[in-house]
Amino acid sequence: MGVRVKFASGIKLVPASLRLPEDPSVMTAPVAFSLLECLRKLDHNDDLIATLRSKLARKWMKTNAGYRSPDKCLLFGPQWNFILQPEDGPFIDENFYGSNIGSYKKELKSLGVVVEIGDGCSLLADYLNSHSSSITITRIYKYLSKFNWEPTKEEPRNIWLPNGDNDGEWVNSDDCVLHDKSGFFGLQLLSLEKHYDKELFSFFSKLGVKSNPSLDDFYKLWKSWEDVGRSLSQSECQTFWEFIVKHWSSRTENFLSENLSKLPVGSGLKEILMLDKRDVFIADDLYLKDLFEQSSSHPLFVWYPQPSLPSLPRQKLLEIWQNWCS
Repeated sequence: MGVRVKFASGIKLVPASLRLPEDPSVMTAPVAFSLLECLRKLDHNDDLIATLRSKLARKWMKTNAGYRSPDKCLLFGPQWNFILQPEDGPFIDENFYGSNIGSYKKELKSLGVVVEIGDGCSLLADYLNSHSSSITITRIYKYLSKFNWEPTKEEPRNIWLPNGDNDGEWVNSDDCVLHDKSGFFGLQLLSLEKHYDKELFSFFSKLGVKSNPSLDDFYKLWKSWEDVGRSLSQSECQTFWEFIVKHWSSRTENFLSENLSKLPVGSGLKEILMLDKRDVFIADDLYLKDLFEQSSSHPLFVWYPQPSLPSLPRQKLLEIWQNWCS
């Protein structure tokens, strides 16, 4: 009558007639193994394997991240142990299926499951935001770094900023910097060297994190000091103008002229005042400068480091002050 009575011939009917249940919890471990065994028996029959794979491209595999389609799953194995833990990503739940699931590595791979350690970067990166443990996130960062993962242009470039082992927040990579040697940028930039080992710095650079504060960051810093109208320490003023001198260019000159309005003024005390550039004198004659200072109780002249510093040549600062105020 045409009924298939032998397994070898009947197995070919399975791919076309297969229907997965809407509720993935119905897919018990024995059912899953039956499907994998069926796939194993279809070895070398590419058309039937493709049909079965298409039918199984839905959420039915139980992972540590819930039920997922096979192409969104990872198979944990001995090679993963040296860097990751099963709970770090959407690994197939071995507690549910049993350790025997690893013997179907070839069949799982044919369904789209990631079985090789170097191929799981995208899935683990996508799963990062579900974590809040700094230890776990650092492990995943080290894994992604080891296998040279880089985000696409469309993917968000967020960095985990720890606050203890199990707390923290996700921040944009544009708001981070690897180093803040001066310590002055704490209110506008987040320094990663306080939270991560140097081995991850090259990885963070791929995510768009700057090594040090940029020229624009220094501009914003000075503008914030202008806005609050506070006095500066010698160290703050020196650090800022050392950077400006080092990166002096037509762009720097134009930005100073168009966006910043206050000059540093020596007050005779340790702190440095910030006054409107229209109210400040630029001294190019030290004798006249001394006479004016003796006859006035108010700060009049633009700041110069005392004593002079090789990193802040007086002649270069004089040039900058004059160009800025002209």
